[in-house]
Amino acid sequence: AAVARYVVPVVFGNRWHFAIFPLIALAAVAPVRLIGSIETPAMTGLGRPEVLLRTKLIIVPCMTVALLIACWFWGIRGAALAWAVVFPLCYGYTFRYVLNAAGIAYERVFQVVRGPILAAALMVLAVLAAERIVSLLTAAQPIVLILSIAIGLLAYPVALRGV
Repeated sequence: AAVARYVVPVVFGNRWHFAIFPLIALAAVAPVRLIGSIETPAMTGLGRPEVLLRTKLIIVPCMTVALLIACWFWGIRGAALAWAVVFPLCYGYTFRYVLNAAGIAYERVFQVVRGPILAAALMVLAVLAAERIVSLLTAAQPIVLILSIAIGLLAYPVALRGV
C-alpha cells in the first residue's frame, strides 16, 4: 500500500493512475482478511461450524449493501473504500464470536498483534519519508520505487525487533 503511488505508473503506466487508490485501500485491508483465513480451520477443528455461519450472516449482507451503494455512487474507488472501511468494522464485530468459541479474549489478540501493527506503521512512515526525500533528489519513478521498497524491507524487521 505504501508504494502504490509508484508501483502503478512504473509497472502499468500512467494510464492506470486511477488504480492507485483501489490498490492502496485493498492492500491496507489485506492483513485483516489474512487473519480471517484462520477462522474456518479453527472453528472446524473445534467442531463449531455454526460460528462461521453466524459471522457470514452478518458480514455478507453488510458488505453487499456497502459495495452496492459505494459502486453506485463512486465506482471502483467506492468499492475499494467499502472494503477498507466496512469490512474491518464488520469483521471486528463478528470476530468476537470466533474468539468466544475458541475461549480467547480480545485483549490477548491485541497483545499478540500489537508489535506487528506498530512495526507496520513505522515501516509505512519510513517508506513515505523515503519516497518524499528520494523524489526530491530524482524524478525517476523506478528509482523512487526501488529505494522505497528497500527501505520498507529494512524498516519492518528493525521496527519489529524494537517494539
